Amino acid sequence: MQGFFTKKETISQSRPDGKIYSCASCRLYKKAVNPRLSYTGNGKKRILNISTSLDQYEDKGKKHWLNAKGRTLKSIYSNLGVNLHEDCWNISAIQCYNGKTKITPYHALCCRKRLLKTIEKLKPHIIITFGIIPLKSLIGTKISGFKSDINIWRGWNIPDRDLKAFINPVFSPSYVLSEDRAEVNLIWEQDLIRAFSKLKTPFPKTENDESKIQIIDDLKVLESIKSGNIAFDYEGTGLRPYRKGHKIVSASVCDGTNTYSFLMPKTRRETKYFTNLLSNPEIGKIAQNMKFEDTWTKVKLRTDVKNWIWDTMLATHVLDNRKGITGLKFQTYIRFGVGDYSSSVDEFIKTTSKNSNTINRIDEMVRDHPKELLLYGGLDSYYTYKLAML
Repeated sequence: MQGFFTKKETISQSRPDGKIYSCASCRLYKKAVNPRLSYTGNGKKRILNISTSLDQYEDKGKKHWLNAKGRTLKSIYSNLGVNLHEDCWNISAIQCYNGKTKITPYHALCCRKRLLKTIEKLKPHIIITFGIIPLKSLIGTKISGFKSDINIWRGWNIPDRDLKAFINPVFSPSYVLSEDRAEVNLIWEQDLIRAFSKLKTPFPKTENDESKIQIIDDLKVLESIKSGNIAFDYEGTGLRPYRKGHKIVSASVCDGTNTYSFLMPKTRRETKYFTNLLSNPEIGKIAQNMKFEDTWTKVKLRTDVKNWIWDTMLATHVLDNRKGITGLKFQTYIRFGVGDYSSSVDEFIKTTSKNSNTINRIDEMVRDHPKELLLYGGLDSYYTYKLAML
């Protein structure tokens, strides 16, 4: 039955796209001198460096960074007070060398289980990924729409909740050597300094965010919000509200203390507690891309939102104007370490059509999985509020 199970419930976490990821399918091990080369180094400062792959010298010598890339990395680490082999563990995302085979992200995904087992064993405090392939191997399967561009990832200290480590994507040494430009070297050094700045920072305590979402039927509880600021969010039938049949299906509100999520009532009388909140000029309003919520409120609820104070998407762009980083899911991951929490609803709320008036399948979600929809919407408001405060 279509829609009976969500994508999240049926997808294989080890084979998210249906491909088999294993040594048998990768086959690089067959011609390696030292197949499945494990980590090397003593890790005194609990730093794990992940390169893309091995070369012939590393394969033969059973040790990482036995090349020009390693000499470059060892030198800059030394300048920053870190010994590459004593203070760090070193491993490759692709743990077998085969000089005749072109390395691809697929090979890294075949090694992913081994990499994660190493991380589970070592429990590093800081993980530095050199280039996009190690990063994709580490987090690609849990980030919806993973962007394979190191330029949008580099420079962040990501407090990954699953790995309980700070992930720090940086340029690969081979890229730095091939570019040989002062600005690239400067960015690389600054990113490594930023990574090492977390050496004495305790990993933040994590909570069950879903437990903070209150699913409500009676909107009268919204009357308890009389001052301060709120973040709110809509889940609707599409991107634009103008086409006949479009509607706001659910909404959520977070005031920093409570987060309420609810299906949109069918009558204005039932909706008044929500619209009164939105039109109250004493309460500041926050949204991720406020023009969306503002337009839908005007068109579908016939209400003007009063006292807009913050747009987290716009603020993100002002702080860092790199393309591809302003989305709420991306920001939630790099700031709070929360992986993809939208996979169970994506297939229902997104469409493949380029027509912005297209109606999605959200009504199926309401019918079959209303709680998952409301939890997702509540988390959107919750993380928007947290992002705004940050």
